[in-house]
Amino acid sequence: MDTIRLILPHFRERKSGTIINISSGAGRFTLPLISLYSASKFALEGFSEALSFELSTLNIMVKIVEPGGTTTNFNNVSGNRMADKLSIPDYDPLLAAAGKMFAQMSGLTLATAEQVADVIYEAATDESNKLRYIVGNEDFKSRINARQTMQDEDYLAEIRKGYTQYL
Repeated sequence: MDTIRLILPHFRERKSGTIINISSGAGRFTLPLISLYSASKFALEGFSEALSFELSTLNIMVKIVEPGGTTTNFNNVSGNRMADKLSIPDYDPLLAAAGKMFAQMSGLTLATAEQVADVIYEAATDESNKLRYIVGNEDFKSRINARQTMQDEDYLAEIRKGYTQYL
């Protein structure tokens, strides 16, 4: 937000500009054990969408790139940090079940840094007012579609089924 505040006077003076925020699929749907990460991405999505309305009359575009599973060291770093935290035994069954669910998903093809960079470039240069750019495999795209089209109760039941089968 501070970076955007600093660049906006320049964009207003030029009567144009493009702001690109990097979000995640976790900004549109969430899974167990990533609540804080998802909360930050949901916030970024809401901020970006509202900002897009506010700046569109000034010919300043706001765009969101949503990678869905990329090849990074994020999982290793997060896992190591979690391992250092005190365990709360009440959550052990959930942790084990969600771990099995995530392990089942580990074979999915992830987006490469190059693919993400290509989509960022597209967002920066396409001169459209398109807000969201999705980068990811078909499973990721189907999860976003499910979240958009399913009733909350049905969607939440489907996600719960994904990990409760391991409880």
